[in-house]
Amino acid sequence: MRVNAVLPGAVDTPMLSSNLPPDASGAAFFGALTRMHPIGRIGTPADVAAAVAFLLDPANDFMTGAMLAVDGGQIVL
Repeated sequence: MRVNAVLPGAVDTPMLSSNLPPDASGAAFFGALTRMHPIGRIGTPADVAAAVAFLLDPANDFMTGAMLAVDGGQIVL
C-alpha cells in the first residue's frame, strides 16, 4: 500500500476567494498572496492535479510516505 500527501499552497479557487477579508480589495488580497510565493504566482487547480497525477503514475510506485508540497516555494519563506 502507498500513502502520500499533497500539500497545496494558495490555489486560485472559489474557496480561496471566499476568504477575502471584508475590508480588502481582491487585487490587494491576491497581490499579497502572490508576494508570499517565491515562484511569483499563486497556484492553479491544474498545478495540484499535475502533482496528483505524478503520484498516481505507475512509474512512481515505489514512492510512499511522501509529503509533496505544491506551494510555489511558500514553505521556504
